[in-house]
Amino acid sequence: MMHGLGMSFGMSLWMLLWATVGIALLAALGVALLRMTRGRAGGLGHDSAEAELRRRYAAGEIGDEEFAERSAVLRHDGGWGAEPA
Repeated sequence: MMHGLGMSFGMSLWMLLWATVGIALLAALGVALLRMTRGRAGGLGHDSAEAELRRRYAAGEIGDEEFAERSAVLRHDGGWGAEPA
């Protein structure tokens, strides 16, 4: 009788262990996907930079040529270190 109880307890521990490992792997995959998508040019920083550029253009703070150059830089690589074409 004691042997059966020990086996079921041991199997429960293994199931709990594998469930924990599975949840940890899913969480790690989610974090990795989130970091990859935020690192692209279409991430959150790019949208806000483009919105600020459009706002400055609409307010007359920058001219047509500067707007076109900066827009090209943002489209090229997200605005970090690119030279206008």
